[in-house]
Amino acid sequence: MSRGRHGERGTSLVELIVAITVLMLGVVAVATNMTSAMRRTTHSGIRGSSSELADAKLEELRAAAMAQGVDPAPVAMGGSTTADVAGHFDVVTDAQGRAFRRRWSVTSGPVVDAAGQHTRVVTVRVAPSSGYPVDAVERTTLVAFLK
Repeated sequence: MSRGRHGERGTSLVELIVAITVLMLGVVAVATNMTSAMRRTTHSGIRGSSSELADAKLEELRAAAMAQGVDPAPVAMGGSTTADVAGHFDVVTDAQGRAFRRRWSVTSGPVVDAAGQHTRVVTVRVAPSSGYPVDAVERTTLVAFLK
């Protein structure tokens, strides 16, 4: 009882090519999704670092303004959030070694009371120095100091 060759079934070359094509499309789709996810993770980390650095600069400026007997030069009027102005910008790195440019501007705020307490409006803008197409983070607050 032998079966002839006509009873055997195998895969044809066309079926093999179709299977490989479908497999490759799946691999390309997975690779594209992984690349996109890695890019989003990197951007999220940069935005988080920018936010932390902006908040840290605001705290530094508040502390300088509130310190007794210390020259409040960091909160001197002036500066720009779009251009480097002496005394109103710095370059710092985050924990991953990425460089960020922090710029701040200081404008006058309202007088709080007759005892001489004044406020200034401080705006800090932090952006990656280069290489990352991520929007800058900007924070604004009031800083009080005694004259």
